[in-house]
Amino acid sequence: MPNAIEATLKNVTLFPLFSDTELLPDNPSPKRVLNITILVGPNQKIVIPVSCVERGRWHSRSAHFTSEERRADRDPRKLPPPGRPARPARYPGRNGPRDPSRGVRDTGETVIVHGRGGLGRSGTIAACCLAARDCEMVALPLLAKGSKMKLAVGNCVQHRKLPEWGLGIVFAVPAETKVDVFFESHPSNRVVRLKIDPAMLEIANVAPTEKLKAYLEAPPRAARRSSKPGKKAPRREVGTQQEALDRFLALFPGGFNDPTYLAEERNYKLEASALFAKLLSPEIRMECIREQRVDALVEAALQIDGSTALISPFEKAAFRDGLKDPQAALTFFGALSALIDSPAPSAGSFETLARAVEALPATKGRVFTWPIVTVFPFLASPGQYLFLKPESTRNEAARLQHDLKYESAPNWVTYASALSMAERLKAELAELGCRDMIDVQSFIYRT
Repeated sequence: MPNAIEATLKNVTLFPLFSDTELLPDNPSPKRVLNITILVGPNQKIVIPVSCVERGRWHSRSAHFTSEERRADRDPRKLPPPGRPARPARYPGRNGPRDPSRGVRDTGETVIVHGRGGLGRSGTIAACCLAARDCEMVALPLLAKGSKMKLAVGNCVQHRKLPEWGLGIVFAVPAETKVDVFFESHPSNRVVRLKIDPAMLEIANVAPTEKLKAYLEAPPRAARRSSKPGKKAPRREVGTQQEALDRFLALFPGGFNDPTYLAEERNYKLEASALFAKLLSPEIRMECIREQRVDALVEAALQIDGSTALISPFEKAAFRDGLKDPQAALTFFGALSALIDSPAPSAGSFETLARAVEALPATKGRVFTWPIVTVFPFLASPGQYLFLKPESTRNEAARLQHDLKYESAPNWVTYASALSMAERLKAELAELGCRDMIDVQSFIYRT
């Protein structure tokens, strides 16, 4: 292996770099230490002397890692006799000649290496010292362990553990410890949220590609959260209403009285509705709200929700988390009671419930969703209220050519349109034995 007594350090950053101790290489070995304290100015290059400090190589009688100039100055008695080979390294398997097919080759090329720790106790940079005499290192700024990584919108980054994602650009920094990044080769082709961690992300000292620039300037439109009608996204083919009827009858030949349908769709929803009437009857709700016994209301609601699989596990976790706040939970149950105790659904009571759900302080997921807002009115009064699952309900509206006025944020305009569609569908399915919104919702979901 060539001697390694000097290395060229190039500072391509805009800040001065200081070091007075170990220089970490790309591979675990060989390790080298700076012989002098250095201070490299911005955009400057400097040649620095280095010494090998790996175990077995820091030895006065080893001739493998000593330059000819230094060897001549040593005690002749410690040099090997003429004609006798130098003493081999103590760990030949580790310290033998470098395999040219592995690691960093002696090509004199510029090498950029990123890592924790780095040049000096300050840990400001990490670089690689090649085995060659005149190799060149490029130092990049990196944070010391325990310090905070500062990212801003437009920074180019790379993922240390998943380099196949390619170059990424910081899209947003929503929190001190979170960052939204768009990677040009990410499978989802969307922004991903990551933890700001120097062990996971590294700042790339390169210009963003055209794809990253285009994404940052014109990202995909986010979901709207207002009740105003917006442009409809293109829908996939959902077939005709007759095809949906054929699919339903193929599953349940006896229609809404088919034993399989009753076992799979209707009976457990009826049982959940009966459980709601038992645990959250008007009298119980009024008494608990008046006495502010929130724990009893929350326990009953979670028991009712746990008896069904109508909402997803993620929504269940978010709803449970949101109910931990007593005041927010009390507001929710008050709004729910005002809606289901009224003679008929109304815009004011539904919007009040939607706002109460949105105000639940859930941190474990999204709580302001259509299933969470509509599940309890549905179980409390399945003859009046529809349980709304967005995708299947939109598919049915497309088959019936019904203007659902859909918005992703729960609102009265969309829900009133869904109730109108449900009443129409119940009338059309009467010949199959359709009775209430349980049957309507089951038909929508299964087709």
